[in-house]
Amino acid sequence: MIDPHPECTQSMSPEAMEAAWSAVRQRHERTIEAVREIAAESGDELRPGSREFLAVLDEVRQLHLAKTLDYGVASDALSNIRQSAEVVNMPAWSACVVRMADKMHRLKAFHHRGKTEFDGVPDTLLDLCSYAALALVLYREQAGS
Repeated sequence: MIDPHPECTQSMSPEAMEAAWSAVRQRHERTIEAVREIAAESGDELRPGSREFLAVLDEVRQLHLAKTLDYGVASDALSNIRQSAEVVNMPAWSACVVRMADKMHRLKAFHHRGKTEFDGVPDTLLDLCSYAALALVLYREQAGS
């Protein structure tokens, strides 16, 4: 079995890395096929919850496109994350994880105080989703996949 921890991939051979991604792709394809079978049986393309989930992903898409106008540059929408990561000498995807930790602290404070002063819970959750997607993009970029 391939160890799923990111630090372990640094020492993986290209062949082992490709085998790992192949296993992920196969698992993903099986999941998609199972969802299609369920949808065909129910006569509906989406099961309850999926429509709302996809609507959130559309919100994240719009948020990303809008924020990259403020934070990115014409040649690189993720330049701010890359540059911040360079300042503290860490991989860009790890910088996203640090930002996710900040968002989690905001949610923790909300649970303790019952309110937020600036961004509310929905905005914070959208930011978490965005940073998770950005981290995955940057992680895959670093891994060369």
